Amino acid sequence: MAVEVVDRLGPDALTLKAIADAAGVRPPSLYNHVDGLEDVRLGLRLRAYEFIAVRQHAATEGLPPRAWLRALARAHRTFALEHPGLYAAMQPTVHTPDVDPELRRAAEAVLDQLITAVAALGTTGDDAVHAVRALRSAVLGFITLEIAGDFGMPQDIDQSFEQLIEVLERGIAGREQT
Repeated sequence: MAVEVVDRLGPDALTLKAIADAAGVRPPSLYNHVDGLEDVRLGLRLRAYEFIAVRQHAATEGLPPRAWLRALARAHRTFALEHPGLYAAMQPTVHTPDVDPELRRAAEAVLDQLITAVAALGTTGDDAVHAVRALRSAVLGFITLEIAGDFGMPQDIDQSFEQLIEVLERGIAGREQT
């Protein structure tokens, strides 16, 4: 229920009352299943990372490693368009000391796939981290604008996304290691 509510209302509007209303129960009944709203938010973030990791894996299965970056970017976009609230709920960083260990592991599984993809293009070490940051920033920015309806021009949005990925892929593959 929480996934449906967050996708419909967005993460900022998520409340126990909204979840209870969607489930057809009274809010106190939810405490039989969760410890509160923060527990729900943690569960949503965990579920989002697990969903995206599975999608990333499926998207790259059978592809040569040099094709992974494009497949991973497409998997992120598809997931975000299907689950905009859940995707938005996973955005706060998980690389702080107080993050739940299970959430950190799930997020690192997603990150490891991205690092593997940029390594396949010849970018490793600290440069791989920088490349993944650039990739995530560009893809998240595109997705955020798309979900908000900010692409009003008549040109095909899918083609714009593919061009973005091509530019990123070329930049990552063509960058000399420092």
